[in-house]
Amino acid sequence: MYKVKLIVKLKEGVLDPVGNAISSACRTLGFDNVKEVHTGKYIEFIIDANSEEKVREEVKKLAESFLVNPIIEDYFILEIKKI
Repeated sequence: MYKVKLIVKLKEGVLDPVGNAISSACRTLGFDNVKEVHTGKYIEFIIDANSEEKVREEVKKLAESFLVNPIIEDYFILEIKKI
């Protein structure tokens, strides 16, 4: 079995209203050093597979079939760890 950590984020140039709201709140609260905020999704899976290669294939299918909107989002696997 493998534990997988997946990050989904907006593509460069896509408007991020949540990130903008967080950035604005940072300035309002006095966190003036925060210059940009980008948001996304963090997803963990436990996958029963025989190899890391199979896990990567499975995660790619999951991401590309319904987890990611390829028009506005990119994804990457943060970690695959055998458990």
